[in-house]
Amino acid sequence: MVFAIAVLTLGLASGHSAPGESHLEAAFGRQAEAVQNHPAPTASKDTIVPSVEEAREMIVGTWIEDVSDKIGVYKKGPKKRVFTEDGTLKRYRRTDAGTYELEETVQYALVDKNPRTGQKASETGLFAAYLKTTESDGDIYYNVVDNINREADPSYLSLQYTGASATTVSFSPPSAFK
Repeated sequence: MVFAIAVLTLGLASGHSAPGESHLEAAFGRQAEAVQNHPAPTASKDTIVPSVEEAREMIVGTWIEDVSDKIGVYKKGPKKRVFTEDGTLKRYRRTDAGTYELEETVQYALVDKNPRTGQKASETGLFAAYLKTTESDGDIYYNVVDNINREADPSYLSLQYTGASATTVSFSPPSAFK
């Protein structure tokens, strides 16, 4: 939008137009030519959330729930999640001693579409993907990956769990809690 306004402004200010063509028509013609010569960046660069493919790469690793409600302050919560490249998710729960104990291991995938609702993450632009988990008993759940950012300092992962109500849980890497 800023680019279009700048082109329009430059076109009007230059006063160059073809015979029988107004300054406005000339400016819009140059704007259309400029847009054709300089295509827009890819959609993933235009959005604030990563694509499903990008999220698949970024989620791999260890994440600990951050229960602090202050920016720049990190406080370990009871949940720890370890996502592996082979699609295994290990869920840990913090003990009274402050260590994390393995609760369960499930299979996971980040997918674009929730077959139960028919909604696609890529069509909304509001969240990155669905976290599809397959429990040991075969039950399948779809939760929302609100956002994930490995370039932030520290990195963060935001998951929305659904059930009786939606609950958003924020995670950070272990290095954030030092």
